[in-house]
Amino acid sequence: MWVNTFQQLFKIAPDGTQTGFTPFAAQSGSAMVVDRAGNVYVVSEHDDTLHKMTPDGHWSVLAGSNLNAAVGSGLVGSGYQDGPGAQALFRMPSDLAIDDRDVIYVADSNNSAIRKVMPDGSVSTVAGKPIYQGPSPASGSPTPIPSALLANTISPSSIALGPQGVVYATTRDNRLVAVQVDGTVKLIAGDRVLGCEPAPCPGFCPSVAPVNCHVDAVGSAARFARPRCMVIDHAGALYILDGERFGDLRIRKVV
Repeated sequence: MWVNTFQQLFKIAPDGTQTGFTPFAAQSGSAMVVDRAGNVYVVSEHDDTLHKMTPDGHWSVLAGSNLNAAVGSGLVGSGYQDGPGAQALFRMPSDLAIDDRDVIYVADSNNSAIRKVMPDGSVSTVAGKPIYQGPSPASGSPTPIPSALLANTISPSSIALGPQGVVYATTRDNRLVAVQVDGTVKLIAGDRVLGCEPAPCPGFCPSVAPVNCHVDAVGSAARFARPRCMVIDHAGALYILDGERFGDLRIRKVV
């Protein structure tokens, strides 16, 4: 079993013995998967790259490039680009999933996209409508997505792989969607609910979830409050850690 503390990786043997591995370039990783050969993959929101660690502890970059260091703090994200290895660009990737062929899926949050990384490091887009093509600008805010396209964006916060190639994704606008093999996005549960965001207030104010943010119901009648982590069991049920935005954490089940 592997444990990611965001500062160090630990491998725990069946007898409880722990082996620690120093993270890549002192960067913390936000998500981790392991392939059939025992290679560990960690994605970093801080440098927009997908790192690979071999069983002997050697780190390398499988895909993505960190343009933040090259441009400075004004960069709003490395960018969006499909392609091989270092030519590919991510923008604040937040989660990973891996299938039985060692193909890795990336929740590319600030690109509002789900990306696919092959074992050789080549990257393609499964679904979503990225904000940028190529590197992001060195200053300023991202170009707003036209309102006509807003309903088709994903902005994934976590992902899980279902049967027949379906990719489930929770989104930062409080939805659970299913991405089919052809890229079609289907709403499973939740809805964009402004009531789940706190009202602006001057100075410091606590982020308290409104009472309607955790609603158990069917489909779009259900309510989430910034779902963040998700796993799927052998029966196809999804378990979601909900309430990250407000600290009112709950585990939700979707069947």
